[in-house]
Amino acid sequence: MQKRTTAAVVAPRTATALILSLILMSGFAWGAQQTPKVQPGPDTTGLFSARKVFISNLGENINNGTYTPGADEPYNYFYAAMQSWGRYELVLNPGDADLIFEILFDVYIESIPARKGFAYYPQLHVTVRDPKTHLVRKEYTESIQTAFLHSNQEKNFAQAIADLVADMAKTIDLPLSTFTLPQTIPAAPVPPQILAAKKLFISGPVTDPSHGDPEQNEHVYEEVYASARIWGQYELVSAAGNADLVWEPSVYDGVPKLTMRDPHTQVVLWTVDQDVKWEAFTGLTQPVLDRALVGLLNSASSISGKPAFGAPPARGQVVSPDLAVPILVSITTANNNVKSGSPVQIKVTMKNAADFVVAFAYPSGDPLTCVVAVRDANGKTVADTEKGRQLKSQHAAAQGAEAKYTLNPGETQTRECAVSDLYDMTAAGKYSIDVEQLDGRAVVSNLITVTVTP
Repeated sequence: MQKRTTAAVVAPRTATALILSLILMSGFAWGAQQTPKVQPGPDTTGLFSARKVFISNLGENINNGTYTPGADEPYNYFYAAMQSWGRYELVLNPGDADLIFEILFDVYIESIPARKGFAYYPQLHVTVRDPKTHLVRKEYTESIQTAFLHSNQEKNFAQAIADLVADMAKTIDLPLSTFTLPQTIPAAPVPPQILAAKKLFISGPVTDPSHGDPEQNEHVYEEVYASARIWGQYELVSAAGNADLVWEPSVYDGVPKLTMRDPHTQVVLWTVDQDVKWEAFTGLTQPVLDRALVGLLNSASSISGKPAFGAPPARGQVVSPDLAVPILVSITTANNNVKSGSPVQIKVTMKNAADFVVAFAYPSGDPLTCVVAVRDANGKTVADTEKGRQLKSQHAAAQGAEAKYTLNPGETQTRECAVSDLYDMTAAGKYSIDVEQLDGRAVVSNLITVTVTP
C-alpha cells in the first residue's frame, strides 16, 4: 500500500476505530472486576505517581514493502486510547508533564537465509522518559500480527494499541476499567510550540556513521537549511536557546527524517519522515534525495500550519529566476589569518547539484552581483566601507537590461569576491563571512571565519 507522509490532517479510519472500540469493550471487561492491588515497592518508573503526561509523536520507521498504518495513525490512536482511559491528564507542553510517552511504529527485520530474503514484523513501541533527565523509565513493545487482508491488518493494529494501554495498567497494578473510543478517531492535537514558532534553530548534520551516512546527512542539513531560509516562514537563529522550535534533519537507511524538538526541554514533539522511491542498482542519488526533501518540508509545513514549500521542479525543467529553489554555495579563503588593512577575498563556488536547470537574471551593469554578510564575534553586522556604501546604493538602484544565463545540472561556476572592499574589517578580531545572494538569486553558503590581527 502507498505510505502516507502528509501529517497535518490524518483521515479517520472509521472501520478501524469501530473495531478498536469493540476490542476495548469486550477484551478489557475483566478490568472492572479485578480488585485493586497495593503498589508493590518503590515507584521506579514514575508511572504510579505521575499525573500529567506529554505524548511525543515519533512517527514511523518506514520500510519498503511492509505494512504501515499511516504517518500519524499510531499517535492519533494512542492519544485517543490514553484520553479514553483517563488515568493521566494529557498536556500539550512537555514542560508541564511528569512523564513523556514516545509512540513509534517500527518494523523488526529478520534475515531468512534459507529463503534468501527477509521477514518483517511490524511493532508499536512506547518509551516512557523522565522529562528532565530524559532517562528511560519504562518501555513497551507490542507486535502487530501480519495479515493478508487489509481489514484484518487494521484490526490487528487496533488490538496492539489496546494491548499497550492494558500493559500500562498492569505496570501500576490498577484495574483497567472498560472504556470506549469514538467511532471516528480524530487527528490528535499538534503541540502549540510547533504552531506558534517564529524562531527556528536547525541542528547541525549528524556525523555518527551509526546514524546514517555522514555525507548524506551533511547534504540533507544543507538543503533543509537553504530551503528554510528561502522559504522565509521562520527567523533562523544560530543557537537553540534563542529558538521557539528546533529542527533536526537526518537521513538513515535511505529515509529522510525531520525531528522537531522543544528547545527548552529537548523533548521530541513530532517527527516526520518521507518515503523515497529509489532503484536498488542506483542507490539513493542526490536528485532523488532532493525531491524527497521537498516532500519532507511540505509535510512539516502542513503540520506547522504554514504555506507549502512547493513542488519540486520536473527533471530537466528550466527554473525561472523568480522561482525560489535552494542553491548551495561553497566559499573558501586563501588566508584565514590576516593583518589589519590587508585585503580579504573569498572564492565562491556554485554548483547545480539538482536535475533541473537553474536560470539567473540580474540588471546589466549591477556592480554587486555577489552579496555577502560579515559579522563580528558578537554576531553584529560589520559597518560598510565608503566603497561598500556606494556599491550597495548602485546595486539597489540598478535597472539596466537583464543579463541572463543558466546553470545546467552538474555545472559549476566559480568567482572571487572582495569582501574587505565592502565591509570595514580593519579592527582586530574574528569575523564570520557567508554569501547570501548571487546574480539576483538567494543562495546559502557555508560560514568561514577570518581572524584579523593588529
